[in-house]
Amino acid sequence: MNLEDQLREYVGTKYKSVREFSIACDVAYSTIDNMFKRGVLKTGMSTISKVCQCLNISMDHLAMGEIKEIQLKPNVDQDDFDLYKQLDDIDKAVIRGEMKQMLRADKYQRKTKEA
Repeated sequence: MNLEDQLREYVGTKYKSVREFSIACDVAYSTIDNMFKRGVLKTGMSTISKVCQCLNISMDHLAMGEIKEIQLKPNVDQDDFDLYKQLDDIDKAVIRGEMKQMLRADKYQRKTKEA
């Protein structure tokens, strides 16, 4: 099975449909469909980045032709993680998007620049 078929199958384990996946990732359905038809490695980096974030998989491993889930860092509070695990994939994507938005706030940008 080629990488595109593996990825399509993996998406099927996380989402009801490719359309639902494309909505959750904020990537046009036609772009996702083209990725499966033309090849992952022929897809733009911004799309691959969104796909990997949405599926919580490693971009590096995907580039090497394998799908590997990224494990959450051990410093995540277990109670918070247990709550997060109860969410469906669309809500998980929303939470990740909200956290990214929050990290753009000045108070976090200053910490990044000082480090």
